[in-house]
Amino acid sequence: MLLKQKLFHLSLLLSLINFLIAAFLGVLLRLQPIVQLEGFMSRNVIHAHSHVAFLGWVFLVLIAFIYKNWLPDSYKVNTTYSILLAIIQLSTMGMLATFPFTGYALWSILFSTLHMLASLYFIYFFVKYSFPIHVYSKRFVLAGLYFMALSSLGPLALGPLTATGHKMDMWYNLAIYFYLHFQYNGWFTLVIIGLIVFQLPEYILLKEVNKIRASFWWLVAGVVLTYLLSALGYKVSMSFNILGGVGAVFQIIGLYLLIPIFKTALRSESHSFIKQLLGMVFILLAGKVLAQLLSAFPVMVDFTYYNRDFIIAYLHWVLLGFVSLFLIYLILKETFLIISKVNIVIPVWLFIVAFFFMEAILLFRALYPEIWTPPIQYFLHSLLLIDAIILAFSILLIFVNVFNRFKHNTRREFPAIGNN
Repeated sequence: MLLKQKLFHLSLLLSLINFLIAAFLGVLLRLQPIVQLEGFMSRNVIHAHSHVAFLGWVFLVLIAFIYKNWLPDSYKVNTTYSILLAIIQLSTMGMLATFPFTGYALWSILFSTLHMLASLYFIYFFVKYSFPIHVYSKRFVLAGLYFMALSSLGPLALGPLTATGHKMDMWYNLAIYFYLHFQYNGWFTLVIIGLIVFQLPEYILLKEVNKIRASFWWLVAGVVLTYLLSALGYKVSMSFNILGGVGAVFQIIGLYLLIPIFKTALRSESHSFIKQLLGMVFILLAGKVLAQLLSAFPVMVDFTYYNRDFIIAYLHWVLLGFVSLFLIYLILKETFLIISKVNIVIPVWLFIVAFFFMEAILLFRALYPEIWTPPIQYFLHSLLLIDAIILAFSILLIFVNVFNRFKHNTRREFPAIGNN
């Protein structure tokens, strides 16, 4: 158990380091409009920022908890996982070292491909060695892993599209949206739901088994259909609006069926701060699916698909809000950090306040573009820079606390997370 525990803890520490790096790149991106850094290529840095956030932070935390909850503590499994962990971190650092300077070029593509191959092997690894238990939660996790594999077709299509003269046209962008959609709405969301279900006792799951099964299929169908919403900015057939809207409704139905599960998960939290954090995650998830439903209406298309600030606000709402807050919630539960408000609660609240402040500024700029005079733009850029620094500082404090907790509890056994 000790080796598995160490590998699990190492995964969480590496993921927080990657999260901090992504936040630092975010600071640089917010600094650029103010000081005009020489030789700074924003598009390339955005690639590095997003890849480190997706693949170094979210991906690593999710597979760490999948490894902890479903894979046996054996020499072969631990050795394989340690090799995968090394490859994943190496490829993440490789992307960090290449994307800002080259964009999509030979070495950055090689490192991202290496990460993709490691992630695909993890799916095989999970299917082959995972325990045949926790079937309700495992079903969501497995579907999420398959959607993660499906999303990889998006980046793989970019090379052929570029070679055939489609770079930056509709098909090129739809390939990028394909990756983002099945990452956000498939891989991230379904695995998070699986991890929530995993924590609940078996008698609750047996009581709600029909709702859980139905919810799974509604959500899977919804994920597939809502991809059509990605094409609405290209004035496609109204059938795309209708089918994409149907997919959004399917997702709402699926989440509605899970309300008893979400309520039970909230009631099971004994600490008020952890309960508030999980409740906030559910609110952010509801906001995500509501935004998808609204985007299906033609009146919203021009606003949502041609407004960069609105798109960035939505992407951060999902990744920095819903997903990252849930991952922080998991890490706090794992490390038993709810001891001192100064140590951990205040840094997390700092992160939350900075996140919502950033969303407010982005939405303000999206809703009132007509008042973008140079002085106001400079003022808002300055606010976003300060906010990005606060976000990075809060992540640093969280990492320091988690590191200190692991350092002083290297021999602590895993806490009991679920009984089902």
